[in-house]
Amino acid sequence: MKKFSILSAVILAATLSSCAAPRQQASDAPLDTPAQVEERVRQAETGDIKAQEELCSIAPSSNSLYKPADVGLRMCEMAAAQGSIYAMLDASSRYEMGMGVETDHTKSYEWLKRATETKPQPGDIYQAEAYGSMAEVQELGLLGKKPDQRAAFNWHLKAAKLDWPNSYHRLAHMYEAGIGTRQDFGAAAKWFQRAAENGNCASAHSLATLYLKGLGVPRDLNKAYFWDTIGTKLEKKNAACVPPGSVFPYNSYASDAQLKTVDAEISTWEAEKEQQK
Repeated sequence: MKKFSILSAVILAATLSSCAAPRQQASDAPLDTPAQVEERVRQAETGDIKAQEELCSIAPSSNSLYKPADVGLRMCEMAAAQGSIYAMLDASSRYEMGMGVETDHTKSYEWLKRATETKPQPGDIYQAEAYGSMAEVQELGLLGKKPDQRAAFNWHLKAAKLDWPNSYHRLAHMYEAGIGTRQDFGAAAKWFQRAAENGNCASAHSLATLYLKGLGVPRDLNKAYFWDTIGTKLEKKNAACVPPGSVFPYNSYASDAQLKTVDAEISTWEAEKEQQK
């Protein structure tokens, strides 16, 4: 699973919930002694990109032994020179939040733009994050940019095609509402389902609404109930999830047999998701 750069985490915190595993360090030993820090710096200076990325990712205040703060930016620049998109995203983060440097939205955007334009090196998995972060910048008008919904849609689409989960729901909503693109309920249903499969409660409820109304998908009350219930279950698992609200009181008119059938499908879905973890 991918780790967010600091920039991406800040941008997405206001719009989407997410989780990520910690990035592996250049070695198994934590940087908690001056000798270990010195050794990692030595490795970085000889061109070790993993060491450069690791030192790049350390926030100035996160390790009192790693000083001065601007060394981190230099390490980002060294790794970026070797084509590390991860380092470019972290350099963008430093300028966005003033980490070891003066806050500079122009430079932050330049680093982010460079990340979106760089061909990934073998094993570099961060281009999807770069696309997703650029989408948020364009959609929300961040880093001194004016909102551009067409550009935001295109970046979300690129990110989603590279399996960046945070773009699934936004892309679906843009298709549903015709924001930055033509209205397409079929495409909206596809991406709402992708987002719901990744734990987005709002997408599950939105997909239920499409099945209830027959927009982009055949009208199917069973599937509407299925996804509405999934959305409610996801809400309980994630307090940060803000749903649009339940679709309809299905159990007020469905037969016991229908309820039992769909509830069984929901239980199967949940069990499969647990096995995938």
